[in-house]
Order: sequence, then C-alpha cells, then structure tokens
Amino acid sequence: MIASILARQSDRFADKTAIRCGPLEVTYGQLNARVAATAERLGALGVGEGDKVAHLSFNDISFFELLFACSRLGAVLVPINFRLVADEIVYQLANSEADVVVHSADFGEMVEAVKPRADAVRHWVESGPQGLAPDAAPQARQGNERRAPDACLLMIHTSGTTGRPKAAMLSERNLLATAQNQIADFPLTRDDITLTCAPIFHAGGSLICTLPLLLIGGTVILQKHFDPGEVGRHLVEDGVTCMFAAPAMWQALIGELEERGATAPSLRLCLSGGAAETERSMRLFRKMFGVALMQGYGLSECSSTSTVLRAEDAEARLGSVGKPMMTNRLRIVHPDGRDIAPGEVGEIIQSDDTVMLGYYKDESATRQSIRDGWLHTGDLATIDEDGFVYIKGRLKEMIISGGENIYPAEIEQLLNTHPGIADSAVVGVPDARWGETPMAFVVPRPGEDLDPSDVIGFCKAHLASYKKPSRVLVVDALPRNPSGKVKKFELRAGIAPQD
Repeated sequence: MIASILARQSDRFADKTAIRCGPLEVTYGQLNARVAATAERLGALGVGEGDKVAHLSFNDISFFELLFACSRLGAVLVPINFRLVADEIVYQLANSEADVVVHSADFGEMVEAVKPRADAVRHWVESGPQGLAPDAAPQARQGNERRAPDACLLMIHTSGTTGRPKAAMLSERNLLATAQNQIADFPLTRDDITLTCAPIFHAGGSLICTLPLLLIGGTVILQKHFDPGEVGRHLVEDGVTCMFAAPAMWQALIGELEERGATAPSLRLCLSGGAAETERSMRLFRKMFGVALMQGYGLSECSSTSTVLRAEDAEARLGSVGKPMMTNRLRIVHPDGRDIAPGEVGEIIQSDDTVMLGYYKDESATRQSIRDGWLHTGDLATIDEDGFVYIKGRLKEMIISGGENIYPAEIEQLLNTHPGIADSAVVGVPDARWGETPMAFVVPRPGEDLDPSDVIGFCKAHLASYKKPSRVLVVDALPRNPSGKVKKFELRAGIAPQD
C-alpha cells in the first residue's frame, strides 16, 4: 500500500529531496532506506499486525518513517498531541492500547513522568537524527506486503472540543482516497514544495498536502513547530508553492509578513481549514500575495478534507467552504434524513472512501456516528443554488431561544467584521425567559478598547434582535485546540451565573 508506493518513488526519484527538517535533508532513496530500518527495528521489538505504535514528538521526519514502517508491518501509528500534559498522554496511550512509544529527546522528561502510569506499553524508544537504527539482536518480522486496504493504519484522536477525545481509525484506503482527491482538486504535482508547520499529530498537518506529495514525488519542508518568522523565511527563500494552516496561523503569518514587507514569490496554493477564516484575512491575503486563500472543510473522521473553495471561486463565494472534492459524497439533511432545500439548515453527512472505520474501542459512539453507511458529522450547514456549502456551526452548539434556532457561526462571522474585534466565539447560556440566549466572547485588536454594550448594539444593527448576544465578555484570548478550533466547553465552564 503506501509503503510500496514510497518504494516505487524511491526508484524513480532516488536523489530528489523528499523531506527537509531543519538541517536534515533526506532524499527519496534515503527515506525508503530509513523506513526499512524503522520497520526492522519495530519488528525486532515484536511489532506486527494490529500492534499500536505511539509517536510523541514535535514535527519530525520520524512521524513519516513510522507511518510507512507501520504500513509495511501491518501495524497502527498513534500520533500523540505534543501539547498534552502527562494525565492526557496517559489517557491516549491507554485508550489506544499502545504497545510501543517512540519519542524524541525533547520529551524525555515527559516520558519519565508518564512511564510509571503506562504499564501496558512494552517498549519506549527514543528517536534521533538518524532514525531508528535496527538492533542487532532478534530477527525482524517480514513486512506485510498484502495487508488489507481496510485495515487500520493511523489512529488520530479527535480534537476534543466537547470533552475527552475519541480515536478515529483511518485505513490505508482512507489515506489514499484523501490523497487522490487533493492531487486532483487542488491540484498537486511532484514539482510542488509544501511547508508543513501545522502539527502533524493532527490530520490537517499530516494528511493535507504533506502525505499526498510524498506519494507522488514532491518535496516536504517540515517546521518543528509553528513560528511566523521562520515560516516567512521559508516562503521567501525555499520556493514553497503550497501550504496548509489553520486560520489563527494564517493571521499571525499575515501580520508577520505585512510588518516585514516580505513576499512569497513561488506560493500558488494556500489552504485554510479547521475553523472559519475571516473575510478580512482572505481579502488581505489576496492583496499581499496575489493568490487566494482557499477555505476548506473536513474532519479527522473523514481523513482531513471533504470540501474546498477553489481559488477561482474564493472572491465571489466568501464565507463558503466550497463544494465536495472529487470522490467525496456529502449530503445536508433534516433530522428525518430528507435533503434540505437551498437556504435551509441541516446536518452534513458523508459516505465515501475517506470516512473512518470507526472509533477505537467505542462501538456505541461509532453506531451513533455512522448510520446506514453515512457518517453524521454533527456539523450544520446550508447550501446555495449552485451547490456551495456554508458552515453554520455544530449541531450540539445550536442555540434554541424562545423556539428560534440560532447558529453561533452566523454571529461569529458578523463579530469578526467589527473593526475592533480580532477573534470571537459564541455559546448558549441558560435564560429564565427564553431557555437559552447567545453569549459572545470577543478578543480586541491591539490598542482597541471594546465596550460590551457597543458590541451588542453592533449585532442588533445587523441581525434579528433574538440573535444578538445577551452578554459580551472581553477576553485576552480564546482557548483553542491544536487544530485551531475553539474549546467552547471551556468557555461554558467558566461562565459565572447571572443574578
């Protein structure tokens, strides 16, 4: 499967740079050899069909060496969020039933804190610049060249915006389907160079542009962790042609490059996802770089990408996440399963080769999510007459106030047009009269002094009265997970009751 594809590319492009990470530059021939050594080392540790290999590191070449090695062995890679504390890492290791943990030296102290509480882990292995050199001792297992395409290869813990994360099981078929869609629809070519600065433990960092380019012979520049100044340097000096980032990352980058007056002469394909991009950022981006910032929609359970707003449509369809990608099958439905009409709001459901196998060790959650072959995403959207999709928020976040449905995303999109607001989030709060009303959390732009009553008045001038926030709280920042999504359950937990 993907390991055999890499082997073919190593024959075709043996001397071409596959991955560059800091001072380390690895060609396709070298990458394939490192993958073989990694598979041999894991095999010597007893890793085989269905065994789980956890990975704890900043963005690093070892992730892809492990991914391709697991493909050879029939094993499963479990990326661990490097921003987690010890308690959370212990949970993810237990939840995934990890057999082996591979970690970088950066996390040696964390590993020592986690080890005594992770008894099920059989081996702890530190990776270095040379990868996982095989031990001389036990005989390594042979690679499983005929593993089933629907066997799990990658287990990604979901963002956990509503509580503890679940482990979405992605197969080789899932990864190949999302790669195929991106190669066709973005499009991607082997001449492309992508800069990967989004965290690769998340589907956005590892599966958008990055893995697809490795499968077709492109080049990946891995940034250890996101740094706007370093991103700007790579864009200027290294001929980067395509890049994915979350909206907060793009906004930081825009500010950095605007201040320096820098350009990105080779950049042709810029993708934003994980949260709603602001119209201001999209317009400023086009003005600065001469290319469109393409908005997309996707989720870990669907291998990263489901829709994309193409560059040629970006200006006319601001606010849309575009149309389904080449093989993606999406519907937007009422609670009774009927397709909505244009302008109505319904839930996005999806059924195609990118949809996960299910949640690991959670049959109940899997049955609730995948019904009659369709994944119920929990995301609310509308569709226009031309088939363009507009996200309205999460089904569980929908606010019902006095019998009226209120979609937080609609209010947030308006708040983000306010000249004094840099970021916003809206949640429902209990109300004795109406059942629920919206409450807004707003982050001011530098130097701005926001008055909550003025913000409410701004909303009242542009929205039906029942949609305006009943309360506005000015905060320094919003709590976000690594994919850029606001952790609204944390906002709700911190709301003081009103007298």
